[in-house]
Amino acid sequence: MLVCVTSFSQFLFNISNSKSKNIKFKILLLLLLSSSAFANEADECKIVEETADMIIQMRQGGIDLKKVFDDTKDGLMEHQVQLLEDMIADALSKPVYVTMLGQQKVINEFVTGWKKSCLKSNNGK
Repeated sequence: MLVCVTSFSQFLFNISNSKSKNIKFKILLLLLLSSSAFANEADECKIVEETADMIIQMRQGGIDLKKVFDDTKDGLMEHQVQLLEDMIADALSKPVYVTMLGQQKVINEFVTGWKKSCLKSNNGK
């Protein structure tokens, strides 16, 4: 089963690095994978980390996150919608930087915060 997750994660990585990105598709796949029976707690936190990275990069790139949310939320489970909504609200609270150094700093802090939050919540279960 771990092979399925690893292969799918590699597939998602390839999509995220391609020039013809479909943001709605990537977020939907990441969120759907997070509810998969194949995913364990570590996999779930990796998905949260990757989703956080994508969302804050979109924020730093000037993409309308509210539109992404509206276009993505249909068909998602309630906890997935809540996670995406919380993550977007958090990203919108972060400033947009024009320098690569500023952008990288806020991206790293955002992703690290969401990863730590996920790991902490999974340890509390």
